[in-house]
Amino acid sequence: VFVRRDRLRVLDTRTRWFGDHPDRPGSSLPGTRIPRIATIVHLAMADDPATPGALEIQLVNTHLDHRRAGNRLRSVEQLVGWLDADVPCVVVGDLNASWRREPELFEVLTDAGLSDAVVRDAGGTFHGFRGGVDHPRIDHIFVSGHWEVVDSAVVADDRTRRFPSDHWPVVARLRLP
Repeated sequence: VFVRRDRLRVLDTRTRWFGDHPDRPGSSLPGTRIPRIATIVHLAMADDPATPGALEIQLVNTHLDHRRAGNRLRSVEQLVGWLDADVPCVVVGDLNASWRREPELFEVLTDAGLSDAVVRDAGGTFHGFRGGVDHPRIDHIFVSGHWEVVDSAVVADDRTRRFPSDHWPVVARLRLP
């Protein structure tokens, strides 16, 4: 997680592993080949981030299991339990899941008060180094109700056919009213 230090101050950062022992590095869910994590960063946001009482926000970056839907669901259930519902929150990451294929995973997020910052028909993000947007959108930005989504998009540009990743980036411009 990169932070603009002229706008934000890092208050706390914590990495948690999905599984029975979230504070034990390398912990994982059953049947998973690769341990998966969530990085949770608490930030102070103000004109002067050093100001006492500056508005706190939480940002979570995660990458869920790519093979087992049950592990993805369990991970999201753990993740929402780690969030403070009173603090403005943004959750970003490769969930390895799409609304169409795993609606129950997204119901956990929405039941926790988070909404998708990107419209569902924005196009796919995983393209496997082939380009195009006719693939599933497995990369997401979810925000708590504190935020107003100004705009958002899947940034797909395959004109050069030189892909730095097998996923398109997802972006959102947010505002706290």
